[in-house]
Amino acid sequence: MKLHKMKNWMTLSAATITLTTTQGVASAATVHTVKENDSLWKISKQYGMSVQSIKQANQKTNDQIYIGEHLTIPTPHGLSKPQSPKNLTGAKNSVQVVYQVKRGDTLQKIANRYNVSIQSIKQANNTSGDQIYPGEHLIITTGISEKERDLMARLVTAEAKGEPYKGKVAVAKVVLNRVDAEGFPNTIKDVIYEPIKYGYAFTPVTNGKINEPATAEARMAVEEAISTKGTNSDWLYFYNPKTSTDKWITTRQTVASIGNHVFAK
Repeated sequence: MKLHKMKNWMTLSAATITLTTTQGVASAATVHTVKENDSLWKISKQYGMSVQSIKQANQKTNDQIYIGEHLTIPTPHGLSKPQSPKNLTGAKNSVQVVYQVKRGDTLQKIANRYNVSIQSIKQANNTSGDQIYPGEHLIITTGISEKERDLMARLVTAEAKGEPYKGKVAVAKVVLNRVDAEGFPNTIKDVIYEPIKYGYAFTPVTNGKINEPATAEARMAVEEAISTKGTNSDWLYFYNPKTSTDKWITTRQTVASIGNHVFAK
């Protein structure tokens, strides 16, 4: 099925189904009613979507939801309804996220952001053309397994305990950025377990806190870092200037300060 330009949004009043009217194509979106103990991360896993795509579809700038709230769950092109993680995930070593196309995006840019081929994006979305339009949702096979996501979330939990959500996302981004950067290992596991002179690159690996369970917020932060991969791609280091004893790290160029952490390149 070829991708078509979205003409307008039609929202049905009773809030059960949202339809996107296109030139000959109607893409359905399910409405999820928030239940007790729900979180954006749990809902994203239920439907096989990224947290970021749900936030964008509902114009949310934070992660707060409340019981009884109706959330629009967007459906990628080529699917009749949102899929569960089991249905969306093909190979054991890959996980699929849903990316919302932004103005100025091309298939090449998106492919570069996620380190995938253009052809794999086309295959996942049942399209042979190269045209994409702002607002469309594309399935992207990230190649990041559930085990790797859990490992990242455990690292974020230990490294960014007490830090704001934005800071947790930034810590996850450092891991992803190192995988792509020269001078670092090229897998998530090897980046996190990279040995250095007196232990490991990340303190939680050295002190064993990496083995503690991840929090729901840390998992959400990892999902957001993956779904926004390519932004802030030069963030390669972070440290707490109040507790760090490493003089070398302070020589790196600062790119951001979030909570107690300084991020550098």
